[in-house]
Amino acid sequence: MKFSASLAFTLAAAAAAVAAADDVDLRDLPVTREGTHLYLNGTEWKAVGPNVYWLALDENVPFYEPKNISYPHPDRVTEVMRIVKAMGGTMIRAHTIGSNTGSP
Repeated sequence: MKFSASLAFTLAAAAAAVAAADDVDLRDLPVTREGTHLYLNGTEWKAVGPNVYWLALDENVPFYEPKNISYPHPDRVTEVMRIVKAMGGTMIRAHTIGSNTGSP
């Protein structure tokens, strides 16, 4: 009886490990190019998404005096990312992320 219980446990652990290996987080993988096509994890990928100009610097929120800057609230950033994902978006263009605020 002990043998079958430990065998069942081993098989269950192996099945969980295989299932976990299939659950690849695509956010950690690079988009690659072959000829004129883009691929993500071997599947063709297309850039579909909005321009969220305020993603890093936001003039629509109260000015943060100590840093001399206006950052968007984290909840607003999370909300727009969830909306884009729900609408089938695969990327977000956020051109202000490269802006230098002069802060370390």
